[in-house]
Amino acid sequence: MSIYSDILRKARIWGYSKLIVGEHAGIKLVDISSNKSNARLFIENTTRALDLISRIDPLRFARVKQHIDYIVNLELYSGGRYCPGKICQIDYGRMNFSKYPDWFLYLYASALVHDATHGYIQSKGIKRTSDNRLDIARICVNEETHFL
Repeated sequence: MSIYSDILRKARIWGYSKLIVGEHAGIKLVDISSNKSNARLFIENTTRALDLISRIDPLRFARVKQHIDYIVNLELYSGGRYCPGKICQIDYGRMNFSKYPDWFLYLYASALVHDATHGYIQSKGIKRTSDNRLDIARICVNEETHFL
């Protein structure tokens, strides 16, 4: 890890530690989205998604707990991403729980499994490169698919 990456990781963790809005199963929840009216629902549905993973797939839940310390709600170009420092950034606002609550609960839980798999791969010292990025993506998608 470069010194720049290490400084950025530490700065993110320090900043997120000041903005925690909830916690579940030892995972801190941070909401830095522009839509603060979703904060309560973000906490509730994140808790439900974590409980769903725990209930139906304890092995993958253990991976989530081991490789995600922070779930951060913020607007993203993509639906979510994993960052060094055991940080799962998710664009919760893209999920329409009010219209399709069950479907989006499973989708959200599978996204957490996907990002925890990125964390697992990083923890093994495998850095994402242009040569392996598709292989890593395939592994993460397979894990979320197996969960579903």
